[in-house]
Amino acid sequence: ILNKSCYKVSYLQEKFLNPLLGFLKQGISPEKLAWSVTLGAVIGLIPVIGVSTILCAALALAFRLNMVVIQAVNYFVYPLQLIFLVPFIRIGEFVFRHPDVALTLRERLEMVRADWWDAMQKLWLSNIMGIAVWMVLMVPVTIILFYSLVFVFRKFEAKEKQVRVSQDR
Repeated sequence: ILNKSCYKVSYLQEKFLNPLLGFLKQGISPEKLAWSVTLGAVIGLIPVIGVSTILCAALALAFRLNMVVIQAVNYFVYPLQLIFLVPFIRIGEFVFRHPDVALTLRERLEMVRADWWDAMQKLWLSNIMGIAVWMVLMVPVTIILFYSLVFVFRKFEAKEKQVRVSQDR
């Protein structure tokens, strides 16, 4: 069991963390990298299928963030978007006292696949309520995630500078 969990950690480190930290070596600031990761994750969780890629691209262009990082993180959290889609909508329906549409994720996805426009017309109010809940919840998540990542990335950058100085001697 220990070997499997260590393998998973090393796999995630090799495939996700190391390439991400490699951007610091290429000159991106810890703050820009933290914003790229944070916004990719937060926007990636929006409870509307099919808009996160466009939103992430727009934010990356508007704030001069790393497009590769923001989109990679966006795609990385896609399974979480599917997991949280219905809960965000259900909480929104509860908070705003809207009658329950009572559709599962699979039923919602089938509606979207069959006729996207018809699905949006039937589900738009529920989706708006889910987006409202997402917006409220993502404010503290964004703040916590951003400052945590800045801390980690600054530590890594300082460690890399220390290694470079010792190698130059």
